[in-house]
Amino acid sequence: MYTWILERSFVITWISLVTLFYIATLVGSLLYHAAPETIKEQIVLWISEYYKSRVPGLTLNPIVLFMVVLINNTVVAIVAWLLSITVVVPLLTMLVNGLLVGFIVSLVASLGGAAGGGYNYLSLYLSLAPHGIIEIPAIALASSSFAIALTRGFKRFISSLPSVLILALIMIAIAAIVESTITIILAMIATYIAWM
Repeated sequence: MYTWILERSFVITWISLVTLFYIATLVGSLLYHAAPETIKEQIVLWISEYYKSRVPGLTLNPIVLFMVVLINNTVVAIVAWLLSITVVVPLLTMLVNGLLVGFIVSLVASLGGAAGGGYNYLSLYLSLAPHGIIEIPAIALASSSFAIALTRGFKRFISSLPSVLILALIMIAIAAIVESTITIILAMIATYIAWM
């Protein structure tokens, strides 16, 4: 049932998509530092409006946060999985998300010190890394399905889709648990240390 995960083309595609995400993260950070202040201000407004419309409130308990994160990431994984056959959508998904993460981390780190929020690269890294090392490969896994179609044919692609999605969603659920618990604790510790 899961023999597709050992296929060379699938593994190479999966690793390439994860690598693309992290390269895009670095590029996003560089773009932040190169962007004019007016563009940064517009992006800050757009991001804050986006998150206000998507997140119920800042004082989320871990269960509500888990559900919000799980639903959001499940939708992303399913869309990436369904549209993986286009080849372009998986590439754009990883590229755009990487650019946004890099830009936002640099933005928050620069605002954190100025706003007295105690945010620095360490606290932001601890906020993202514990769940990100599971979540990003999970989305890349769902996005890598097209490699099966290209190398093994459409019939094999269709037969592997349910198992690809099941594995990706298990990883997404684990990442959501980590994000709603361990990540918050680590970020609070790092922020406390930054204030000292």
